[in-house]
Amino acid sequence: MSAMPCHHDCMSGFDVVHGSQDELAAAAGVLSLACIVGALVARKRVPAVSVGLATALTIGVITFLVSSHEGPRGVPLLVLMSASVGLTGSGLLAVLLLPAHAPARSLRRAAAMIVATAPLVVLASLTSMQHACPLYVGRGSGFCNYDNQDQLGGWTAAAAVIVGLDLLVIALLVWITAARSAHSDSDSDSGGQPGLLVRTGAETTNIAS
Repeated sequence: MSAMPCHHDCMSGFDVVHGSQDELAAAAGVLSLACIVGALVARKRVPAVSVGLATALTIGVITFLVSSHEGPRGVPLLVLMSASVGLTGSGLLAVLLLPAHAPARSLRRAAAMIVATAPLVVLASLTSMQHACPLYVGRGSGFCNYDNQDQLGGWTAAAAVIVGLDLLVIALLVWITAARSAHSDSDSDSGGQPGLLVRTGAETTNIAS
């Protein structure tokens, strides 16, 4: 049940609960740093992930700068949604256009690890955001404002789910890169083997092995 904003003299006797803007900013900083580090690590082996993360970070910053001018309400969730769209769109486009030459087996393992750790990252994200922005926040809570919509965790729960879906998108990009790399290696192996020379009379025939 959603809690109504409460002042000091309300019947319950509790003060207004305010969110911590510093803690929320720290959580955003961690996500931004993860995007930067991930983009740098993946730039050679999985360039599609690098492109997707760089696009997500850029769109997220632009969305924050534009939407925060209209007020803090709903900005964190809007930023994450916009960044997620950027990650998915640019990543899928890049994975189809950019070359893939990384070892397929190691990429498959990396994709599996990302999927396996996704629930832990979702839980950590939800915990950190709800610690920074308690569910029953009142007026003056800034970016933590739930706008009286704190059922099932409110926007923090939706934001954590988006983070988890982004990890699954990254895992999908890694897996597609692995599949393309394996296909490319298979084609190069079949096309690069020397043929057998068979001499029949005056003619020489090249038979691929």
